[in-house]
Amino acid sequence: MRTLFHRWAGWATKNNARHYPIDFSKPWWMVYAPHIGKILVVCLSMTIFQSLDSLFPIILGWAIERQSIGFLILCMTPYFAEEIFSWFVTRPLFTRLYSQVQGSFRFSAYEFFLSVDPIFHARRASGITIGKVRRTSDAFFYFTKTALDDFYPFVVVMITTMIMLFLSSPLLGAVVGVIFVVLGLIVALITTRVTFALEQTYNKEDDRLNKIGVEIINRASFMRTVFASDTVRGKLERRSLGLIGAEGIFFMSHRLMRGVLVFFYLLCILVVSSLLIYLINNGVFTKVYALSLLVLVLRSTKFVLKLDGYVASVVSAYRKIIDFYAYAHTYGKQTFPVFKTDRYAGVENNATCQTEDISIVLDHVTVAYLEGEPLLYDISSYISIARHEPNKLFGVIGPSGIGKTTLLSVLGGQLRPVGGRVLVNGCDLYQLNDSQRQHLVALQGQTSINLLGSLRYNLLFGLPSSVAIEDAYLIELLQTVGLWHLFESEKGLQTFVGEGGTTLSGGQRQRLNFVNLYLRAKHFKPSVILIDEPTSSLDEVSEQRITQMISELAHDSLTLVIAHRIKTLDGANKILDFCLINETKELVFHTRQELERLSPHYRQLASGLVVQEE
Repeated sequence: MRTLFHRWAGWATKNNARHYPIDFSKPWWMVYAPHIGKILVVCLSMTIFQSLDSLFPIILGWAIERQSIGFLILCMTPYFAEEIFSWFVTRPLFTRLYSQVQGSFRFSAYEFFLSVDPIFHARRASGITIGKVRRTSDAFFYFTKTALDDFYPFVVVMITTMIMLFLSSPLLGAVVGVIFVVLGLIVALITTRVTFALEQTYNKEDDRLNKIGVEIINRASFMRTVFASDTVRGKLERRSLGLIGAEGIFFMSHRLMRGVLVFFYLLCILVVSSLLIYLINNGVFTKVYALSLLVLVLRSTKFVLKLDGYVASVVSAYRKIIDFYAYAHTYGKQTFPVFKTDRYAGVENNATCQTEDISIVLDHVTVAYLEGEPLLYDISSYISIARHEPNKLFGVIGPSGIGKTTLLSVLGGQLRPVGGRVLVNGCDLYQLNDSQRQHLVALQGQTSINLLGSLRYNLLFGLPSSVAIEDAYLIELLQTVGLWHLFESEKGLQTFVGEGGTTLSGGQRQRLNFVNLYLRAKHFKPSVILIDEPTSSLDEVSEQRITQMISELAHDSLTLVIAHRIKTLDGANKILDFCLINETKELVFHTRQELERLSPHYRQLASGLVVQEE
């Protein structure tokens, strides 16, 4: 039996796994546009079934009055036919609709956040974002289910019932109709007016609790390090109590609304029963027919007791959906191509931007974070070197906060300039998608970030899944940077690395990230490699090993390194000192001899009088 059900379920959901992309700049109801065919078939089937189901007491009464089994079987035939139809059509379509709408939303939501420019993520709390995605995903499910599986059948049943009552007795139909209209207006008024503010408060408290919860999960080690456990626990307790209070008030309002609904429902049954007795006494209805009408009303109005739940579920889901769309509209935007499917990429997908010489051009570039003052204004620079040159290492120095990291973010395809162009090998970097950029540029940022997963997963992240790298080679690299001894006694390459690299020190995370960069550079062979503070937080031995590996990378790629220790750049071809930006806003790379003559900052670094800020 179980195998049979599994096979039937598998057949019913065949070809179910499919995404329908969602554009959050369009109205929310466009989510259902690709599913119109399914919705129409489901509604048609539901209309037939619910109409027949509502009339069942009347049809059964006719069969009893005729005292004919043949007529009864004839009357029951449409019910069996519709039920069999639902097994093979309606229910499979329902299942696909639920799963595809909910699954497509989750996929599109996370895809949207992935595509938004990196700069926008810094001003949002991940806990709030995750909470909104979860709530809205559930909201689409409940909106779809309640609207099609509950509310629409309720409407069909009520219309069928009212038509039957009007045909039987205009007086009876009018009285019941007025009662139900008044009842519906009361429920709608309470739901839309009274509970709106309560639900908003509940959602805000839920966001606050999600925020502190994600902070605890992501930063528990740091919180324990600074001995802030009681402080964080107190904050967690306040947020939790706030949610409990808001949740209690919100759900109690629905309980009270249910009480109002039950009162009016009992009043309706009293009026209908009294009116039927009156019509029987006046010879309008037989007792059997009157009883059939009463059963019709009772069966139909069973939905009325759930009307508050239907309305509340639909309205609540709608509010959550609208809230997410408003959040997405203000979260941030995508200003340059990311995926292969992005249509506004200015360079063909098969373009490699490989030239005989490697070149970087900054053409009157202005950079600003969001709506702030420009960090770099109208700057220009030009670097070019032949691929066959054995040393393509270039350095960047300058005081903290002068714009070095911003420069690498711009060159690394992370921060689009508000003015000017960034060209690598003649290709506009911000007209390429990520798949093209990874063959052109490799970047290791200043902040060391590790992903939740195994050591191997962290090492190979960013490489195609089809790439096979021998364990021995990975172990050799880890030994080179002095990390293997940390994992050898654990589970080796399968050792779990905590989210954010919390199981590693800052220097260890940095070395792990550098190995990842090294592997990506060896696989994709980019023209340009960008490394921000590669030896900060490292001991002298690790620094020397990393420096040697950087020299190896610089043999094949133009490698631009921001270094806080000048000896990291001992083999540099040329060095850019941000302190020497002249009035023309040109960033010029100089030889060491030129820097000795032009740059007091370089002379101080070289003599050890000052240390480059990390």
